[in-house]
Amino acid sequence: MKHILVVDDAEAIAYLFSKYFQRHRFRVSVAGDGHAAVRISETDRIDGIVTDFRMAGMDGRELVERLRQHQPDLPAIIVSAFATDVPDENRNTKIFNKPVDPMILVHRMSDMLIDVETARNMKADSGPGH
Repeated sequence: MKHILVVDDAEAIAYLFSKYFQRHRFRVSVAGDGHAAVRISETDRIDGIVTDFRMAGMDGRELVERLRQHQPDLPAIIVSAFATDVPDENRNTKIFNKPVDPMILVHRMSDMLIDVETARNMKADSGPGH
């Protein structure tokens, strides 16, 4: 079961997103800010993160960068009501504007997790002895 970390300082949004992921067979941890999210990731490995962008103390971009110091290919979804502030998307980072249908997040994260696993498998298959 893949472990998703949902980070949002709006408790209702974090609750809603976490319920959608749980219904689709993800294990979910919830944090109200970036510092709490880092603490969770240090004790319980995560497979993906869905985070708000604007939060006190550490924004979503900073949080993703910090988590990727230990997991460079960590799939991340950043959700923001302020899309102009958010960094550009890349292979492992997707950006969504609020409001967003939580099902879109579930589907996108599922796709990103498959992409990461495929890349890891291809890298392992092309290693020494192959």
